[in-house]
Amino acid sequence: MLRIGKRMLSWNSTKFKMAGQSSEKITSIDIGEKIADELVYGNRRDGTPHGATAGEWQPDNVKLKMLADEWYGTSALNVGYIGLLSLGKTVGLSDTEFDMQWQFFEEVGPTGQGPGTVTIYLPVCRIVNPHLAGARGVAGSEVDLDIRVIEPPQGNGVQLASLIRSFSGVGAGF
Repeated sequence: MLRIGKRMLSWNSTKFKMAGQSSEKITSIDIGEKIADELVYGNRRDGTPHGATAGEWQPDNVKLKMLADEWYGTSALNVGYIGLLSLGKTVGLSDTEFDMQWQFFEEVGPTGQGPGTVTIYLPVCRIVNPHLAGARGVAGSEVDLDIRVIEPPQGNGVQLASLIRSFSGVGAGF
């Protein structure tokens, strides 16, 4: 059997964009979310629930690490993300909202085999905690960013937050 281009998705498969700007200097990213619901119990003798409440969508802050020069920029021509997100230093970082996209991509072989593309899209975010720390050593300097997720992320077009409840609008009698 001969296989061409069949690779599993890995860190080397990733592409990243923040506020429309691509970067190859991201060193880690962690995205999480949950539905905080509650089981509803009655007086069933076996102690099992009747169901669960709809709950509410709760995002974690995205934990993002990037090389310091990518964040701060290095010259008037390379303003970095801090210059981009502050609109050229005219507003504070907390004043702007932006989107992010993290994508895994591997070419599909001529026989149609291979993983293809996985796209994680975060439509509305904002910086809430940039953190720079230095230490003795030979590693590249990184900035740790906490990024607030305001609208639900989508993985290949699917989101955790309820779509049905967002479209149903009003209840009976309203």
